[in-house]
This record gives sequence, C-alpha cells and structure tokens, in this order.
Amino acid sequence: MPFEIKKLWYDREETVLNQRIHNYIKANPNQFTEQVLIVYGLAQVLFALLADTPQNIWKGLVTIVVSPCGLITDYLALVGVGATFLNAGLVTLSAVYLASRCKVRYTGVVIASIFISGGFALFGKNIANIWPIDLGVYLYARYHKKPFGDYLPIAFFGTALGPLVSEFGLIYQNYPVWVRLLAALVAGVIVGFFLPPVSRRTAICHQGYNLYNVGFSAGLIGTVFVSMFRSFGYTPSVNFYWSTEYTPMLAVFLLLLFSGLTGVGIWLDRHALRDFKIITCHSGHSADYLRLVGFPGTMINVGLIGILYTVYILVIGGDLNGPTAGCILTVAGFGACGLNLRNVTYTALGVILGSMVKVWSLTDPAVQLSVILCTGLAPIAGSFGLLCGIAAGFIHSSVVLNVGTLYSALNLYNNGFSTGLVATILVPAILAVKKPAVDHVIPPTEE
Repeated sequence: MPFEIKKLWYDREETVLNQRIHNYIKANPNQFTEQVLIVYGLAQVLFALLADTPQNIWKGLVTIVVSPCGLITDYLALVGVGATFLNAGLVTLSAVYLASRCKVRYTGVVIASIFISGGFALFGKNIANIWPIDLGVYLYARYHKKPFGDYLPIAFFGTALGPLVSEFGLIYQNYPVWVRLLAALVAGVIVGFFLPPVSRRTAICHQGYNLYNVGFSAGLIGTVFVSMFRSFGYTPSVNFYWSTEYTPMLAVFLLLLFSGLTGVGIWLDRHALRDFKIITCHSGHSADYLRLVGFPGTMINVGLIGILYTVYILVIGGDLNGPTAGCILTVAGFGACGLNLRNVTYTALGVILGSMVKVWSLTDPAVQLSVILCTGLAPIAGSFGLLCGIAAGFIHSSVVLNVGTLYSALNLYNNGFSTGLVATILVPAILAVKKPAVDHVIPPTEE
C-alpha cells in the first residue's frame, strides 16, 4: 500500500474515532467527565505502585493517617512517593465516588473541588481525616432537607480542616483509641456542619472575587477552634516537612499529565482552541468554563495552567514536592471555574514584584506556594485589569505570611484565608472608583 494511501486511511480512522468520541461527549457529558477524573485518580495510584513496594506503601499510608499534618507537612518528605500518591489517588477516587453516588452534575466547581482534594492529599489531607468533615456537611444537608450533592463541593473544599480532625486524635494521647477516634469524629462533624452557612456568609464579604472562599471560612472556623485549644493550655502541633529531591520525577509526572489533558482537548474538538480563547478573555468572576465552552476547551485551559506553574517552579529553581505539586494541581482544577492564563499572570506578577522590595525570596517555601495560590484573587485581575491584579498579588504576598498563626497552621488553605481577607478589603475600595468589566458570554457553536 503506497504511503499516501496509508496516511489517508489513518486520517480517516482517526477522524471517525474523534467524531465518535465527540458525539459521545455531547450525548453523555457527565459520564465522560467522570471517566476522565477516574483515569486521573488511577494515574496517581499507578504512579504510587510503580514508585515503591506494597509493603513500604502500606507502612507509609499508616504513618500518614496517624501523624499530625498541619502546614507544612510534605508527605513526600515524611513517607516517600509511593504512600503519598496512593493517599492522593484514594482521596481523589473517593471524591469521584461520592459525586457519582449523589448523581452530581459535573460543573467547573465540582472539578475544582476534586482536583484540590487530590492535590492537598499530597500534604495534609488523608484518606481518614476527610470523612468526619464530609459527614458534618451531609448532616447539615439532611437537617435542611436538601440533597447532599448540592453541598458536595463545600464538603470537598472543607476538608482543608483535616489537620484539625487529626489534631483531636492527638490531644487525648493518654486515653483509649476509641476515645481519640470519637473526639476526632465529633470535631470533624461540627466543622462540617458549620461550613455551609459560614461559607455562604463569607462569599458575601468579598462578592465572589475570592475563588478560594471555603479557605476563608475554614480559616475563621479554625481560628475559633485553635483559640479554644490555647485557652485550655494546649498548643497545636506545628510541622515543617519540605522535600527537595523529587523535583525531576514530579516534573515529568506533572508535565505528562497536563500535556495529556491539553492534547486530548485539542484532539477532541477542532474548535477547542477557539473556546480556549473565549476562556482567556473571561474575567473569571462567577465563571463555569465547563458550561461556557464545554469539556475540550476547558481541558486545554486546565492543562496549560498546570504547565505554566510547573515550568515557573523549575525556572526559579524552586522545589517540586508535595506542597508545590498539590498547589499546582489545585490551580489547574480551578482552570475549570475562574482561572485563565491572563488573570493568573496578573496576580502572580504582584507577588513576583513584591520579591524585589520585600524581605523574602521567590524560592522561600511559603512564597513558592503564595505565587501559585494568589490566583484566588484572579477575578479581581480579570474584572479590573492589570494594575489591580498586581496590587492584589502584592498585598496578598504580605498578608499570607502572617495569618497562619491565627489557626496554628490547621487550615490547609492558608492562602485561601489570605485571599479572602484581601478581597474583602480591596474589592469595595476598587468598586468605589472603577466598574468591573462585563463578560460577554459567547455560547459554543453546536456541531
């Protein structure tokens, strides 16, 4: 068979398969999104099994579950790659399972909540300390006679207080195990029950301009709990585990993952790049890119944001480890509901410029995380422009380094709390002199 005929046959087969999958996505968007997320979770599990022996993985997973895990506890430094990524994979898959059981319709926020669950399971969440908080949110939904699925993203985001649950298991060291487990369960349920109403109120404070709203509300709840700890003479655990030796391995994993998501988005729909441009022009305020342009264009945005921050850490000579990789996975997930290459660049510039005049370096651990997670303020940049975005990032870089003492690092979303404070103060001031940009929503063309 001549080469030209072979190539024509190959192109035809590829076109047929592409069209078949594209038709399947249009007919079954929820199922397809769920299947992609399952593959993502299984990729984490497979990476864990390839990196270590089953015995070491099991031993490490037990260590993760029984250890204090406040900021910053890099599980890679604590137990190695295998147990860390198995924990992340299990947390991711459990989130997808709950979404499936609750028959949740996948939106950008749901995707972001699953990505952040798996991402922060590299340095703070674990397969044990998330469940009491989920149960608390479930009981809140039942009490108000609402479907649990309506509150599922809040439950996933709210596991930011997983270290607080673990801390209750450590307070009663001299008591039987069942007492410690009961204390952790009760604390987690209380936290989960209060998260939905508190997060609803905090969203009003910043008018939706902080993407990491539950981090704001979790910080407030965590502050109350830690204040009570201290008033009874108990000082919560403070950790600092930060690995530096896994950068090459994680660079390969993350770049392959995000390149795959970008490539699949382009391959699935020939108009996906046009859809990606629509996302880039959006302010990010109250955005759901999955509904705006569909799955392929959204995956391109998710993948490119992940690549951008992975390359950024490598360029500055930073460390790819549990915390930085987890935060990169988080911002990639929010590429489905608010972040785009334009608005994240504006806020990041604020932190980078801050490094030139402030008393810290871009390679300091807390600052590496700050550059990535100042993106919670990206809707300010998208709505009010470059200068406001830079100002938001600049202010955030100072605030985030000082608020952790309020909750003794038991709120994993330290940057989320900081972005909430900054947005609450900055947005009213900006609105007094400037109007936000209007997003012109362009629906995707039906093929």
